[in-house]
Amino acid sequence: MPKRNEFEQEADNDAEQLVKDIEFIDEDSKQDKELKIAMLEIYNKKLHKRREKKDVINEHGLLDYRKVC
Repeated sequence: MPKRNEFEQEADNDAEQLVKDIEFIDEDSKQDKELKIAMLEIYNKKLHKRREKKDVINEHGLLDYRKVC
């Protein structure tokens, strides 16, 4: 949809697959918790990169076909 800053195909479109099933439970070992936190940090970095790419597209008007063509 226009002006919602969303795309049908996002950059790194499968990034959410990394964290979709993560659960923190009381029985998690320290290593399990550290691994899950590391996975969430990776996911956050991917989201940051996605945001940067969207910003470049918007700043340069690359979605405005009148400017591009």
